[in-house]
Amino acid sequence: KATVSVLNWAVPMRAAVRGCRRAVRAGWRGASSTSSEAAGEAALASTIRQELESAMDKAADQRAKMRDALQAAAPSNAASGSAAAMSKIEATLLANNITPASQAFPPEAIAAIRAPEAVTQPERPRVCKAAVIGLENSGKSSLVNNVVGDHVSAVSFKSYTTRRWTLGVTEVGSAQVHMLDTPQLHAPLPQLTKSAAPPPKGGEEGMGGGRGGRGSPTGYVGVDQVFLTEATRRLMTTEAAWDSLYSADAVVVCIDAKYGALDGAVDAMLDGLSHRLNAIDHTPRVFAALTRLDAQADPLAAADELTNELVHTSPVRFDKIFPIQRTDPRSYLKLRTALAAAAVPAEWPYPQGTRTNQTPPEVLASTILEKALKHFPAVPKEGLSSKFLNVEVVGWTDRSDGQLQIDAIVTVASHKMRGIFLKNLSQITTECQKAGARHLQRGKLYFCYHVVEVPLQSYAWANPYGHYNAAWRLSDVDVRRLEAVPEV
Repeated sequence: KATVSVLNWAVPMRAAVRGCRRAVRAGWRGASSTSSEAAGEAALASTIRQELESAMDKAADQRAKMRDALQAAAPSNAASGSAAAMSKIEATLLANNITPASQAFPPEAIAAIRAPEAVTQPERPRVCKAAVIGLENSGKSSLVNNVVGDHVSAVSFKSYTTRRWTLGVTEVGSAQVHMLDTPQLHAPLPQLTKSAAPPPKGGEEGMGGGRGGRGSPTGYVGVDQVFLTEATRRLMTTEAAWDSLYSADAVVVCIDAKYGALDGAVDAMLDGLSHRLNAIDHTPRVFAALTRLDAQADPLAAADELTNELVHTSPVRFDKIFPIQRTDPRSYLKLRTALAAAAVPAEWPYPQGTRTNQTPPEVLASTILEKALKHFPAVPKEGLSSKFLNVEVVGWTDRSDGQLQIDAIVTVASHKMRGIFLKNLSQITTECQKAGARHLQRGKLYFCYHVVEVPLQSYAWANPYGHYNAAWRLSDVDVRRLEAVPEV
């Protein structure tokens, strides 16, 4: 059902497979057939087998050539987004009769999605820009999806699922609410020195080798690279989350009920939030969302206890605290109503019914990532960490059979990760077809995955700001600071 590449070998290969099945069925009937018929069927089976082997050899050669071309086009990271790498990737796709996504969605088409020109305005329009922040796996993306009423942000129980700012849009009367799902906040990462105790085998992220490796001053393969890239990622995602406050009309702080307000990480997050709220030049409304209450034995008692802790110990004064239960849709409705009440007079930037300003390739890349993450271990192991899985949709081709062909580059950091992805390819594709067909309103989607292995020391993290550097209207100082951050 799902193949790594779709090239000209697909049709003859399917015909050979059908012929081989016919030969097998003929062999099962050979006991009751005459010797001449059996000899003819054996000759037919031999011919079909040769055709099948030839088609498979041709397919393997073409897959290898395309994989090598993609690998050469982006040796550091297939999803790095650099102009040189993307131009080489596009040339490779065009050589294989695949329409690049950049041609299917040119800049003018993306601009029409990001910032539509003609928007019908209601009477006395208002807009609320709400920043959703929180620690890792605190339910931020799930909260945004349920408040918006559509699946706009990837959700999983793995850390680092949300890689960049993701916008969800909903309406309440004449108010349009923009919920900005942000990457996770991190506590500071302890510094690693030669005299410090080394992390577990494979580094903190489980992506390094073992003891006594070469090329590492600490004697641990990949440890220096892991901590360097992990520290970079933590800094980038944390700063991206805090920067969402500068133009927010409301802030929604997600707090996992299993930790409580007295937890060290939660306390540090609230201290950081209090410091930054005092530093900005306006006063947004601040709400707390108590998530994961359904996992508690007594959700109501847990909500009351956590609410009392926040009221008496939090350095942040919350305008309102919302207990969130997935089994109670009214909890999301109450939060949506409170955000609409915090809206300020402004014209709607998006037409009514818009749920996100992501392009279809971005939505499908997020969908593929979400479905693939389910098959990776919850705790990073040696050679396996979902943080090093990345997906970029690069091809968008209308096929002659009516199907829409989606070509995606899947970047992995080890052979083990590649094996897990390919092992679960059929299930991932089936789930992506259902979700993609619902979002794109198309019944036939054909997914093609080009899996590229990138060495850990060459891995580059995704830009956590996405395309919002100017669109979210940061202050001039912050815009200048962000422009100095390289596109990674």
